[in-house]
This record gives sequence, structure tokens and C-alpha cells, in this order.
Amino acid sequence: MRLYPPVPFNHKEPVKPDIVPSGHLVHPKTKILFCKHCSYLVHLAGFQASNSGNKIIEELESKIPIGETKWRLLFNVDEVKNLVYLHGALCEALRLYPPVPFNHKEPVKPDILPSGHPVHPKTKILFSVYSMGRMKSIWGEDCYEFKPERWINERGEIKHESSYEFLSFGAGPRICLGKETSFIQMKAVASALIYNDRIHVMEETPVVSAVSVVLHTENGLMTRISKRWE
Repeated sequence: MRLYPPVPFNHKEPVKPDIVPSGHLVHPKTKILFCKHCSYLVHLAGFQASNSGNKIIEELESKIPIGETKWRLLFNVDEVKNLVYLHGALCEALRLYPPVPFNHKEPVKPDILPSGHPVHPKTKILFSVYSMGRMKSIWGEDCYEFKPERWINERGEIKHESSYEFLSFGAGPRICLGKETSFIQMKAVASALIYNDRIHVMEETPVVSAVSVVLHTENGLMTRISKRWE
């Protein structure tokens, strides 16, 4: 079943805003829902397991005005949108645990890949976003480590990697339209939960990834949650 009309990668014909077929919007909307559905808890568990939670808390505390109580229910958009370490932690979680672990593309007419390999119509190219996020040739010898610092440059700013290497949101003409919105949503939810609560993954419960269209754990993720501030 195809949810959207095929658009070739080298499509150059301009599309007038007033005549865009509604079908063109089905895929982006579906993709936004997939991104919104992706497991915040997996991200949070990754932060806690890697001891990155304390650094995120320190970054959040720097946004609280002097004299204000430490306890904070929510952080607003202006407070979270420029959080560098939290952004790096989210990217690292998405690199290791992409919501959609694999994808495929199908050309509508003959084309040639950058590698020189010819592809023909109806040829499906399947690629694993999960595996690409763990390739030493792309991410280095420490590719299996949860390391938010890899997304921060020497000036302490967010380091933007090529979307063709970091494919959690897709790349090129079909990159997820909700990417920036997703980051704001994830930062808002993650900041509130990490700052106000302690989240511990139960060690006696094995965490096994299940093969599915959307990445999830086979038997759920057992956690213990307690208040950080009294």
C-alpha cells in the first residue's frame, strides 16, 4: 500500500502551493505521528544509564532565575530550545535507538547511485538506520557508547552532522517536516521528567529490542520512578 504519490529524488519541476495534491501531505503527516509516537522513555533510560542525567540537570538549573525555588514543574519553550547538552543527548538516543529502525526507497525511473551502482524502477533499496547509527566508519571506535559530547563542538555549540549519516529524520527532499517541532517536544518532556523525577531501569529485566516498523522493547521497559525534589 502506498500512502503518497512517488516523487523522484531528482524531481526539479516546481510545485505550485495552491495545487499541491492532498496526497503529498499524507506521508509527512504520518511521519510526524511516527516521530511523536517514538519512545521518550527509551531516551530517558539512556540518559540515566549513561549518567548524563546530572549534566542535563545542571544545564536546566542554569536556566532557572536566581532566587527561584529549585522545584520546577515545567520549562517553557524559550528555556529549552537552546539547551545544548540535552540536544546532544537526544541526538545520541536517536542515533542508537532510531524510532524507525529501517527504511526503503524505490526509484520511479532508472537512476545511478553516488557509488556508481545502477538502480531500476521497482528496485527496492532497503537500509538499516539502526545499523548505520552503530557503524565505526561513520561514528568512530566508540560508536556503541552513549556519548552526547559527540554532538557538541569545541565552542560548546551544537554540532550538526550530515542528515545522510544521521537518518532518524530522513534526508534530502523527504526529510521529516516535523524535525524541529519534535526536538522542541522532546526537550520539553525530557526536561520536565529528568529534572523532577529519578528514573531507574530495573536491572533484573533484560532489555531486548523487538523487530518492528517502530523500535520498541520486546517485553516493555520496567522502570522505577521517584520524586527528585520534596
